[in-house]
Amino acid sequence: MKFKLSLVSTIFLSFAIMVTAFAEWGGIPPLRVTTKSLTPEAVNREKAYTYATVVARHVFEQHGFTSEFSERVAHYAVDAHLPVRVVAADVIVESSAHPSAVSKSGAVGLMQVMPKIWNVSAEDLKNPDFNLRVGTGILSHHVRAYGMREGLRHYFGTADANASELYADRVLAVAGEIR
Repeated sequence: MKFKLSLVSTIFLSFAIMVTAFAEWGGIPPLRVTTKSLTPEAVNREKAYTYATVVARHVFEQHGFTSEFSERVAHYAVDAHLPVRVVAADVIVESSAHPSAVSKSGAVGLMQVMPKIWNVSAEDLKNPDFNLRVGTGILSHHVRAYGMREGLRHYFGTADANASELYADRVLAVAGEIR
């Protein structure tokens, strides 16, 4: 079975070979390199990340945003088993892709997570990676429990049924799921 190496893996292996060869010439002590075998699952995950990054970039750019967070959004969406289009749309709707955004109600970051409700630091939520990990975890829980539309409504977290319905519709429209 043949596996394609990612660019990062290829660069790393090239560097390791170069360092080892240099060490054999007496320049530096040998580098102990341990490599993980590329399992089919790892290869498939890398393909999923790559494809999801392209999709996230498309969603951001289609709506006039930079693709700065595309790769992060893609990774967290794939890891949480969520459609990347929906996570990218949520970031656009919630924060206009501003990692330090804070709402009137106190929600923070890209996915506008409520620090008091989820017992996390507001300052930590301004970190895009932390915010996306927490936000996709919450959204994934709601989507698994209620389905996509209802999950988005629960993620929005208001008792106002009309507002939560409008929110779900807006996220799905940005994601291209409804027209």
